[in-house]
Amino acid sequence: AQGVSCVCAMSGRSLSVVVSAAERLPSAVSKAYVKVSLGGCKAVSSSDVAAGVEPKFAFATSLAWGGEQELWVEICERRKLRGDVCIGTAKAQIRHLFASGLFESGLPLFTREGKDAGIVHIRATLSAAATVWVDRATDLRNVEWIGTQDPYVKVFFPSKQMKSLPSTEAGKASTTPEHHNGGKNPVFSHKAELHWDGEPTLFFEVMDKNKRRNDESIASGRFEFSSIQDRRFEGAISLSAPGGGASGALHIRIALDLPAPAAAVPVPAAAVPAPAPVPTVPAQAPAREVIEVVGVLREPTSAGGVAPVEVTGVLQPPQPAPAAVYVQGVLAPQPAQHPVGALQAPHHAPAPGAGCVQGAAQPTAPDLSLAEQQAMLGYAGPAPAVHPAGLPAGAAYPDLPPPGCH
Repeated sequence: AQGVSCVCAMSGRSLSVVVSAAERLPSAVSKAYVKVSLGGCKAVSSSDVAAGVEPKFAFATSLAWGGEQELWVEICERRKLRGDVCIGTAKAQIRHLFASGLFESGLPLFTREGKDAGIVHIRATLSAAATVWVDRATDLRNVEWIGTQDPYVKVFFPSKQMKSLPSTEAGKASTTPEHHNGGKNPVFSHKAELHWDGEPTLFFEVMDKNKRRNDESIASGRFEFSSIQDRRFEGAISLSAPGGGASGALHIRIALDLPAPAAAVPVPAAAVPAPAPVPTVPAQAPAREVIEVVGVLREPTSAGGVAPVEVTGVLQPPQPAPAAVYVQGVLAPQPAQHPVGALQAPHHAPAPGAGCVQGAAQPTAPDLSLAEQQAMLGYAGPAPAVHPAGLPAGAAYPDLPPPGCH
């Protein structure tokens, strides 16, 4: 990687990488190899393999991790005369290992120009201290013919040379104390400190302690580190007898001492503009009732008579208009006392002698006297009990309005 400045740092951790294969290369190549590095530094290369477009590598290596951010995997073509060519590069963020210590995926390859160059399959693990608690076992099978069995548990990573045997390396195996007469449900409460270098599996074997003969296997089980979530696991793993068949369960807890994920930088929320003020609509006065009036207004003239004046228009009272009553062709509001200057319908005059409604508008002849007009408009003086002419009270006189209009 040209132009890459490498700074060596030590964290006491190692990064184990396995490159299994590549596929969908842009073109077939005769020979290819893999180069693994930490951001371009500490590069380690595989041997050449016959390539084609889907080369198989099965390349495993381990790098000392000093806090680098990226893991680079390059697929290169071997050329003797013209120099090697990088077919494509894949990059993975090492922080993805902080939650479980394990990353396994197919990564896209890109050329230097940013074009698609296929996919490479890798598995990466970051070493960590693994604390293992072996709490208890339940429903174990009984291997003792006489007496009660004395169980204990061996916890180990497998040997790199013999996968079926425990590793003899330091920090790769641990054994719990025996639970004397523990029987089928022993309690161990054991804590083991192991060193995890990315091994996929941790093995457990429950044994019966014997004094006069070799210890006998009761059951065994395994834990897959792919089950780690947020650097921890707590639960039960199933156990199997040596000859097959279920043989209880083992209750365990595991914690990996991985780097804590970097705290997410809070993103300030976008400022939300205040809602625009809602314009205040002034309250409108309730609609008033409109009365259309067509009629004749009669009012006194200076000559003592009345002059008819036609009125056609719309009356809008300042207050809601009261209900109107139509009495013998006369439109009048409902208060009993009709105002002076009442409107009258000219063609619906009541017949002579008709009963008078108090305050209603009355038709009058053009030659009525002033006294008769005052009487029609509601004017009434004190009525004497006896007429000056000696007529009985209440009698009709030619110069008085009809009875009932006082």
